[in-house]
Amino acid sequence: MPPADHAIPERVRLVIALTEVNSRHLGSESRRAGIEVVLARVEADWAAGAAGPDAPRQIAMLRADMAEAEAALAAIEAERERLYAALEAAEAKGDAHRHQQDRHGGPE
Repeated sequence: MPPADHAIPERVRLVIALTEVNSRHLGSESRRAGIEVVLARVEADWAAGAAGPDAPRQIAMLRADMAEAEAALAAIEAERERLYAALEAAEAKGDAHRHQQDRHGGPE
């Protein structure tokens, strides 16, 4: 049985959250890249006159998907930056606590 959240140090919880966010970021990057490839192909076919009559609808849908993917990436990146800042603060707090213990002869 996993330990309760309160038993996990803050730094560890933040690292776990960052790992999860980074995993989601990779998935979102892959999705965006896939949309980009398909969109480029459909647009090239349309420009060359080799696309079917539904190409404008496909292009519009792909552009909407691209905008959605980019918005998702932006949200993930904002969450990642928030977590990095929280991790830095937790580490600074831990460093200050350790420094205070060292000055007063406390355990590490």
